Amino acid sequence: MTTPAEPRQNPATAQTSITEGTSGGWVLGAVLVTLGLCLSLLRVVGEGQRMVLLRFGKVVAVRGPGLVLVLPVLRRGVRVPLGATRVDLLWIDAVTADGVPVTVNGSLLATVTDPATYIAAPRSPGAIEAVAADQVRAFVRRRELAALAGPSRDALDAVTGRIGDRVRGWGVEVDGLELSRVEVRLGDELIGWAARRPGPERNGGKSTVDATSNRFHGIGTLHQIVTHGGQRLGLLVDEDGRSHVAVYAPEDPDVPAQTIVLEPGEADRLADLLHTRSVSDRLADLERRVLELTREAR
Repeated sequence: MTTPAEPRQNPATAQTSITEGTSGGWVLGAVLVTLGLCLSLLRVVGEGQRMVLLRFGKVVAVRGPGLVLVLPVLRRGVRVPLGATRVDLLWIDAVTADGVPVTVNGSLLATVTDPATYIAAPRSPGAIEAVAADQVRAFVRRRELAALAGPSRDALDAVTGRIGDRVRGWGVEVDGLELSRVEVRLGDELIGWAARRPGPERNGGKSTVDATSNRFHGIGTLHQIVTHGGQRLGLLVDEDGRSHVAVYAPEDPDVPAQTIVLEPGEADRLADLLHTRSVSDRLADLERRVLELTREAR
């Protein structure tokens, strides 16, 4: 039985088919590469952002929100948020008007109002924080320690305004300054400050007490003692139980000449030594008084 012969394909036709298939692959590849390149040049800018375009370091345009075309080499895009940003003001060292060193912590809100100026204006990193810290130090320097416990909203707004005057040239507005915490350092300055504060007075303003006490939240209790000879002593018992004994010189009764720090056990031992009678004698006297009160009650 004879099998019919298969028709032979023309070699020219086969070569044409291979060429067309290869050309179609190259075209598809070129389309995909071009599409990927175009997508890589596009940036999506959100509603609360702007894209600042720079050419050789100079601002040429501000775009957004939406899709923004950024040409490589020729242009560089920088995103700038427009919403309010919290700026933390941490560990600002300052000195009050009455000479007490304090450490202030707070915050404020900064908002970029001019993206082009914000990017183009020359400033160092942390410049806004530095300006705010300077104004907070000036604010503390004009006030006494007692006035820092709760500054009024008007006073803080005035400080905010001075900060705004300094940073407005950078395309930024500030608002909502808050001083969340003011810490007072344990030291001679604090003891001297407490010594200058008026104590209880009677009889037409003449002091009739030899000891005064002041309680400071988060610090401790400060006792001021004046002997019959006119010498002044200060005793600060801090939150950890340590005792800071301050001795004042006659020529400067407001500033301690020396401060001695005692641990709780050392302070107890010193207190025993300062008593005119021993502990056993004082306990015996207390037992005698209790016994007398018991007999009287019967």
